[in-house]
Amino acid sequence: MGERTAGWTMVLIDRWELRRGREAVGTTRAVQRLSALLAIQGRRDRCLVAGQLWPECNEHHAQGNLRSALWRIRQQHPKLVDAMDGALMLNPGVRIDMDEILSHARAVLDDGVAPANALAVLSAGDLLPGWYDDWVLLHRERLHQVQLHALERLATLHAQEGRYLEALQAGLTAVRMDPLRESAHRVVARVHLAEGNVGEAIRQFERCRQVLADEFGILPTRQFLDLMSPIRQSLA
Repeated sequence: MGERTAGWTMVLIDRWELRRGREAVGTTRAVQRLSALLAIQGRRDRCLVAGQLWPECNEHHAQGNLRSALWRIRQQHPKLVDAMDGALMLNPGVRIDMDEILSHARAVLDDGVAPANALAVLSAGDLLPGWYDDWVLLHRERLHQVQLHALERLATLHAQEGRYLEALQAGLTAVRMDPLRESAHRVVARVHLAEGNVGEAIRQFERCRQVLADEFGILPTRQFLDLMSPIRQSLA
């Protein structure tokens, strides 16, 4: 394995960028795609990497493209990628911004802990917007779902501690990121109810009902209807 690479950061959220310290480093599109794939997927067999990056090419040409990209990386950034036993991986010394999102999500979802900056980290932008490779689309959606689940759980954790403003910020951020996601609307309504703001809860329910009707012609689920039913009946 290659020597650890100090001071390198791979930015994948909102854009691709490779930085050494605070300085952005330029490179070719092929190198961007190769380094991004390894940053996202970790250690991968060379044949699989070539097939994912150049699916339109036959195996011979895909392998040739991969060799060219690796040559450029070794010329420009010789310690960025490690090659061993027919596999490739990003040097483990490279910091990857996506990992911070995943780390915070694990803390919230698995450990029930809300790090101080969880909202800012979990509401970061999309993975490599403007990239339409199949492997990017798959991982973008996976990360998006992780972020949404973590934000909803973060809202619940804050509400349980009586920190209703922070809970609403997390829940409303999830709604903003996916306005069609009923569970995010439901979390916000629950926080309003916990705080005693019945009118706000009804307003959130109505927003959800309207957007689901407009987009899909459906009603909210029984779970949301049951949550709001006693309140709506008392006001009838």
